[in-house]
Amino acid sequence: SATKRKAEEDEGLSSPSTVVAERARRDPPTERLGDVVGAPAAATQAYEAAVEPMRERALYAELGVDGPRAVLIHGPTGCGKTLLARAVCGEVGAAYFEVSGADLASCADVDGETRALFAKALAAAPAMVLLDDVDALWGASSSATSSSSSS
Repeated sequence: SATKRKAEEDEGLSSPSTVVAERARRDPPTERLGDVVGAPAAATQAYEAAVEPMRERALYAELGVDGPRAVLIHGPTGCGKTLLARAVCGEVGAAYFEVSGADLASCADVDGETRALFAKALAAAPAMVLLDDVDALWGASSSATSSSSSS
């Protein structure tokens, strides 16, 4: 019934805007930066940009420096971006959320799904959200724009 569906949505049990967020939830990874072989410079940069600020929050706060809120990892397919992201989370014990751009693009409400995903990550902080294959979102965005402009 509609009343039961509304109650479930209020409790977050079957809200349509949390489908991707629910599937994306992952426990803290077991990978560590030492597992990232063949890319020592990337591992060092990841440590300096993300791991150290998360481990040394008190020191950064004392110095009046905010740690990063986001880190962009880019490179060709298969170069280890996902492993690097998982290793950063594994180093600091952060919750890890991974979702593909294709999964988000296939949703009727991309914005709602994205908001739900980030809200879930915020609730589990410290956390990392990995948007893998994010270029799939641009395809969905441009096709939605072109279909709405031709109507």
